Amino acid sequence: MWLIVNLLFSFILSENQVYMCSKGHVKFESSTALETIIAESRMLRGVLNPTTNQFHFAVQFSSFKGFNSPLQKEHFLENYVESSNFPEVKFSGRVIEDIDFNKNNTCEVRAKGLLQLHGISNDVIIHSKLTIKSVHEISIESDFNINLPDYKIKIPRLEHKKLAEKIVVHVQCTLTKS
Repeated sequence: MWLIVNLLFSFILSENQVYMCSKGHVKFESSTALETIIAESRMLRGVLNPTTNQFHFAVQFSSFKGFNSPLQKEHFLENYVESSNFPEVKFSGRVIEDIDFNKNNTCEVRAKGLLQLHGISNDVIIHSKLTIKSVHEISIESDFNINLPDYKIKIPRLEHKKLAEKIVVHVQCTLTKS
């Protein structure tokens, strides 16, 4: 929450109204020959400044539900993402394309920024579909992959056949103007 407050403060200083989301949807999937693991959260928080195209999104790992068993979720939180040390995944940056937020339309955009996971930040570009529904509401949808070794998330040798190194992520959220 402190992150959103800090971002709002910086956006307010620029005298812009921002788009905000507090209940976006994030789903991830790991598929191997032996097992498919799916978990999702409806607690994605985010903010987008329409004047500067800057954004910040974050989701707490503890908010993910699903998995194949409670033990699997426990292993995810404790052994892989180490949520006690790194409680959330964050993505901050800027939309590359110029967007007319006053015109209802759907466009493909590239979000360029730092994806922070497991204490590691990597520069990424994520392709997204942005739909301007009105001057007060936009939606964003995106599918992308996260390569676990890029974030120093180690998979024990015995688990390699059950947990994929490449995780498929789907994000969908609606942001409203504050």
